[in-house]
Amino acid sequence: MVPPVWKNRAMASVPSAARPTADPAPHQVGASRRALVAAGLALVLAVATSTSPVATVAVVTVAVVAFGLGWPTLLGLPSPRGSSGVVIATGVLSIGAVVLAGSLVGLIAVIAFGVIAAFVHEMGRGQRRPLLVESLAGTVTGAVAAVSASGWVAIGTGVLPAAVALAAAAAVGAAALCVALPVRVQVKGALAIGASAVAGGLVGVLEPTFGAVTAAAVGVGVGMVTAAIEVVFDRYPTSSRPFPSFAIAALPVVVVGIPVYGVVQLLGT
Repeated sequence: MVPPVWKNRAMASVPSAARPTADPAPHQVGASRRALVAAGLALVLAVATSTSPVATVAVVTVAVVAFGLGWPTLLGLPSPRGSSGVVIATGVLSIGAVVLAGSLVGLIAVIAFGVIAAFVHEMGRGQRRPLLVESLAGTVTGAVAAVSASGWVAIGTGVLPAAVALAAAAAVGAAALCVALPVRVQVKGALAIGASAVAGGLVGVLEPTFGAVTAAAVGVGVGMVTAAIEVVFDRYPTSSRPFPSFAIAALPVVVVGIPVYGVVQLLGT
């Protein structure tokens, strides 16, 4: 039988996201509320891309900050404040780089900054640095995901960017609402992908310059990403806490930014 002191030390080495939780955290956020937040954020972003670049920058910045605040706690990283600072700073710098350059040309330097900042953050934790690999990997992953949000700013304004953004946003909302249904995981995934394809295709029908088939394909891709994120992170014990829930809701919108930019560039050529 394991002595209590050694048992406590063993549990201390386990990431908090993987530890069993005896009591539920207060102010829990369920999957249905998280889905509504994701759908609302995607809808607001779609409206912003059709109005002005300033509105797009503002909405994307809010999404990056919400994601950065909850990402380290979601993963159970040992120093969440420092990791949040790295993720948010990297995401905001990427948005600023796109605004200044008008393209994604400066993102390589921003990603390099995020990686270096993650190492500096680990060096500042002291000599022992528990869970060093997990902390470094989680921080760098969050920083790279935050950089992808700048793709929404890079698409610019106009009929085609607005149509692509609306199709992607509709797909995110449809997938998020489907994965909140109280059914099996396999059924959730199938429903999310199907609903995303329909949502994207409807946008293509309403916007002839986009095309229903292309819009449906965009919806399928975005829906798969959204469903995978929700299904994977919904199993984390911390997923029902407010900040981690916001991170899960914002992650689909954040991470598909550069893919959406690629679709706009491909269709615009």
